[in-house]
Amino acid sequence: MIFLYPGILDGKVKIFKNLQSDLYLKGYADEIRRVLISIIFNSIDVLTQYRIDPVIDIKSSLTGNGQNKLDIANNSPRIPDHLVPSIFEPFVMAKTLGTGPGLLVCREIIKKHQGKLTCHSNTDRTVFVLSSCL
Repeated sequence: MIFLYPGILDGKVKIFKNLQSDLYLKGYADEIRRVLISIIFNSIDVLTQYRIDPVIDIKSSLTGNGQNKLDIANNSPRIPDHLVPSIFEPFVMAKTLGTGPGLLVCREIIKKHQGKLTCHSNTDRTVFVLSSCL
């Protein structure tokens, strides 16, 4: 969050965190940090373009099967249904600016750590879910 602080301030983004204190990382911290920064930065970028009340909500939880889960949600406009299945493919973008491979790289990093990165979007929010690798 410290790295993203200037963007958070400039975009007047409200960040809400509800993190379990016993959430542990399994893997390379720098790579997981890169994924988190990328997803949060993308959220800030989209929110500052489309919302006057930008909000990012970060929440961790333990799933029913004992896996850790981290949700990074924002109140950006809905990602069109036809893009959600392909959002992690190279050069598919739901935002107007960017080079495209960011989410693909994020998914590959999480996969390398035996985790899963998914996305779902509706009219109220878009959520990126990281599970298993945490």
